[in-house]
Amino acid sequence: MYGSRTYQVGAEQPYIDVVGMVAQDVVIIDRNGIGVRHTFAFGGTQTADVYTYEWYGVKLGSLSSGNWLITISNSLSGGNRTIIYEFGPTPTVGSTYSVYYGSIIAKYTVQSGDNTAAVRNGLKAAIDAASWGTTVTTSSVSTNRLQVNITGAVVNFTTQLGTQKFKKGRYVTLSGVNYIIIEQESLTAYPTFPSVAASYAFTSLTAIVGSVQNYLNEPLTASTYSASLTTTTQITGIPVVGSVTPGQAVVDESAQRIWFDSNLNIGEVIKVFQK
Repeated sequence: MYGSRTYQVGAEQPYIDVVGMVAQDVVIIDRNGIGVRHTFAFGGTQTADVYTYEWYGVKLGSLSSGNWLITISNSLSGGNRTIIYEFGPTPTVGSTYSVYYGSIIAKYTVQSGDNTAAVRNGLKAAIDAASWGTTVTTSSVSTNRLQVNITGAVVNFTTQLGTQKFKKGRYVTLSGVNYIIIEQESLTAYPTFPSVAASYAFTSLTAIVGSVQNYLNEPLTASTYSASLTTTTQITGIPVVGSVTPGQAVVDESAQRIWFDSNLNIGEVIKVFQK
């Protein structure tokens, strides 16, 4: 059974918006009474920068009777800050203890056989190794407390105890929209990726709304994010002006559009026959 829909062009642009179109079911595209040969693939190719991102987060978990990280005191004196943390007596294997400021996170994940002192010492070493933008020193107190001294008090740590997650991926930006090429996540380490391919089909990319960092962020999670230019690649089949073969039309089912090789004129009539 065949049916048709008629559309009247209302704007000078190289496509018309359609509804209910199934690409493989389209049999005829009629432009002002003349059939137009159609295809399902664009011919446009564009060189794009490929960025690799790394995201790390610690998602807030529930405290238990033996597993906690709490702030005992946080005092400011003479422009310097002193913080004392206390660790629960029975740390849970796999839990991640962290303190963070802005995009900087110092963390330690509980290993099998760890006692409170081992966890405290692991987080102490992580704090000492991080670059906070000011002088930060730590000292152990008893077996379950850690004192942090911040010179200049330009930072003030926040704690997070929960489950860690690593996310890694690659993306390109086309016409102001970010498209994910590949993305993976792990609870133990950043995933390992293959080399960037020489080209990717536009239809294999995943468009996202807004920035990549916002796309990755999760509720109740302290996170860090970084992205760096890796290389370039070719994106093929891009639906842009000039990517349609002259005299033809391209059926774009995902966007529910039919593209032409140049701008249509206002008032033109397009009919789409579909089985």
